[in-house]
Amino acid sequence: MNDLLLELDDWPKYPFVDRFILPTSEMPLCRKVYKPSLILNQSVLRLIKEYGLIPERLTIFHQRPGFTGESIHTDGTPGDPRYAVNWMLGDSTFSWYRAVDKRIPPPTNLNTRGFITVFDPTAVEKIYTTKSNGPFLANIGVPHKGENFGTGNRWACSLRFYNRFPNWSATYDFFKSKALQLS
Repeated sequence: MNDLLLELDDWPKYPFVDRFILPTSEMPLCRKVYKPSLILNQSVLRLIKEYGLIPERLTIFHQRPGFTGESIHTDGTPGDPRYAVNWMLGDSTFSWYRAVDKRIPPPTNLNTRGFITVFDPTAVEKIYTTKSNGPFLANIGVPHKGENFGTGNRWACSLRFYNRFPNWSATYDFFKSKALQLS
């Protein structure tokens, strides 16, 4: 088992309906939240149903070329086992970190999007980086960050669900077993 991600080979590489236009902005980083049923294609919606998942929201993060300034953060409060199905579109990386300073910063309330905990870059060390171009299950309860080192736009599409699991191991096992059942 990988403690950070699971490649989802049975999920479509491109998740959106044909008419959807990815958002762009003049800002270095832009976030937009969508209702999943309005923009995800039928293949993704069918898999969500077959997995027995209840989609909460789809957040699309747009990063302009060369933007690496996103904060290192966890989604949720410390110790909250959070996960997302992510698609990265464009030349970018998604990295996870380990806290080297045992003092955990307080979470920040983002109102409708819940909590995040932002880490000082000097208080963490990078433990893994992926350049996955397919969908993957991401452990977003571990400090992480997306970066765009390329010369083009980057979009990170993060699908969140109402379904909760007691820990990452249970989340990983659930997705792994569903993929095997449906293959």
